[in-house]
Amino acid sequence: MKIVLVNVLGDTKSTGRIVKDLYFGYVKAGHDCTVCYGRLGISPEIQSYKIGNKFDMYEHAMETFLFDNHGLSSRGVTKRFVSFLRKYNPDVIHLHNIHGYYLNFPILFDYLNKEFKGKVIWTLHDMWTITGHSAYLPEEEVYLESNPNAKKRLKEYPVTFIDKYQRNLQLKKRYFSKREILFVTPSNWLTTIIKKSFLGKNEVKTIYNGIDLADFYPREQEKQRKKIVLAVASIWEERKGLSDINILAEKLSDEFQVIVVGSVPKGVSLSPRLVHIESTNDTNELAQLYSKAYVFINPTYDDNFPTVNIESLACGTPVITYNTGGSPEAINRKTGLVVEQGNVIGLLEAVQTIQTTEEVRKACCKRGKEFSADGMVEKYSEIL
Repeated sequence: MKIVLVNVLGDTKSTGRIVKDLYFGYVKAGHDCTVCYGRLGISPEIQSYKIGNKFDMYEHAMETFLFDNHGLSSRGVTKRFVSFLRKYNPDVIHLHNIHGYYLNFPILFDYLNKEFKGKVIWTLHDMWTITGHSAYLPEEEVYLESNPNAKKRLKEYPVTFIDKYQRNLQLKKRYFSKREILFVTPSNWLTTIIKKSFLGKNEVKTIYNGIDLADFYPREQEKQRKKIVLAVASIWEERKGLSDINILAEKLSDEFQVIVVGSVPKGVSLSPRLVHIESTNDTNELAQLYSKAYVFINPTYDDNFPTVNIESLACGTPVITYNTGGSPEAINRKTGLVVEQGNVIGLLEAVQTIQTTEEVRKACCKRGKEFSADGMVEKYSEIL
């Protein structure tokens, strides 16, 4: 069977690593597979097709900023991509993030709706597909034809100068509703929302993200002088809760050390009481950090099913998360705590009271193994 995987990222960061694991799983099962991606490169071991280039990405970003044309630029590169698909002639096209300044969705879906006779699977990692702009919205705003808060959200990804929420939503309804698509989400939370949306006439399944347990497992650690409170994100957007982590760092006693890993936008200040480590794609370095941590915190305000939660669990470290989206779905009563969104005092109390014993670490490892990449690939293979 010929399978095409489409994602904005090649094989790096959270969605890229998911695509990489699916690729190798499909290939191992005997399928001919190609990853089609927008940016950040990819391993030469992976059969791939690069969509566009930096110039095209910048042009797409400019059109987005000036005209709210996210997903409507990249015309030439998308036409060339469609030509590649015609020539490759896959049996299955497995979409992931088609947003991210690299694809024109009307051109792609003209092909999928009118010409492509194979199966389309679409894994949704956020809400962009069902909104007129944002990747995340409060649920009560998701189903609105006209969003009264749209202008307030222009500075959210994808940043724009003008509000075209209604136009964009109508285009998505027109193009995404014309053919049968099997939708997959990584959380029961998002599955429920998609079933209530204009895509709900399609089959929608939950398949949790998986991680490579050969990368994420407990590392031997010397006893730490302080209890490490770890937080990890690729980019510390406002929705990831960095401001709450700053407050937490100021309130915790010297018994604790907060470490933040990931890229922090320019102009965003950090508490002098925390340690900042720049973003890393080195899974061994990440696993070392997870393993030495006393607790992992994820005070996210918008999220689907954060891979960082299961990476931490697999390395034996419990998770404290806000009750946001599908973030609590990875943990149980033995492996972490859930705090109401925005309750920084509750977050502080949870960090102070959680007991990371050897028994808890073993329970975390056991829970983490339930989210293996092999298990994820097996579930996807069943729906090909």
